[in-house]
Amino acid sequence: FDGDKDQLLNWNEFFAATQSFHPPLSRSDADFAFQSFDINHDGQVSVVEYLDGGISKRSMVSSMTFGQFRDAVLSHAPGLKDAFDKIDHNRDGASNRDEFII
Repeated sequence: FDGDKDQLLNWNEFFAATQSFHPPLSRSDADFAFQSFDINHDGQVSVVEYLDGGISKRSMVSSMTFGQFRDAVLSHAPGLKDAFDKIDHNRDGASNRDEFII
């Protein structure tokens, strides 16, 4: 999905990736997910931001467990689980750098 191979996903690359989900994310759901991952608000999602899973959004999730955060994100963007399932090649419930960067 990283069309320019810069190891970052900009909005267009991220949105294109969400269109491969079944069902595809709506633009608003994809935007919510993108904003959740874009921790430093630079308009790109880095590997570090992805692996962090947006958990560092201090004001929003400082008192949440990871499971609560995941459930909150999935309630707004249910198709997002498909993205993680596609990336998690070894099906261990997590994705590492090698699985994320194709």
